[in-house]
Amino acid sequence: MTEVEAMSSRTGPWIETFTGKHFYPLDPKPEDFDLVDIAHSLANTCRFRGHVRRFFSVAEHSVNVSKLAEGIDPGAAVQGLLHDAAEAYLSDLASPLKPYIFAERLGTKEAIKNTELRVLRSLATATDGAFQIGDGVLSDLFYGVVAKADHDTLHAEARVLMPYAWDGERPFVPQRHMDMVRCLTPDQAEVEFLARALALQVSVP
Repeated sequence: MTEVEAMSSRTGPWIETFTGKHFYPLDPKPEDFDLVDIAHSLANTCRFRGHVRRFFSVAEHSVNVSKLAEGIDPGAAVQGLLHDAAEAYLSDLASPLKPYIFAERLGTKEAIKNTELRVLRSLATATDGAFQIGDGVLSDLFYGVVAKADHDTLHAEARVLMPYAWDGERPFVPQRHMDMVRCLTPDQAEVEFLARALALQVSVP
């Protein structure tokens, strides 16, 4: 089968990635992934839908989640780094909005979640199990660890980048967490993401 024939047999629309691959969000294959694509896209994607005082990328956020998760359980470091990897291919909706949006036949929240899981499960295969997936977005073994690291990182980011985004009493945020919010440029964040992946020995075909 030629490359053209293989592409024509895929399901749904495709996007062209930074490295020139054709990625099919509804029909992802392990060989479609490239860490450079993931790092580049996340490094150019701003957290909080861009409503921040300075640009802060999803790639930098992912590195910080990975480091905090590693401090709780070293086995969770890879999960933290790649927990938002699907956003490189699917983008994202603001979290508070997802429960209120519904399609005609299938709730949009469920449709998004199913597509995200499809992408992440294929990514798990691509990493040969270094990144793990369960019934939810992350392996049940590491879900609590990564969720806590993600939550702690979010509060630190909001404290530094969104000073007016609080209703009522502000939660305590350790200074060391806020010091991790460096607001790297996209190029710097991409390099750090890839360096973190290399340090954790994460690779894809």
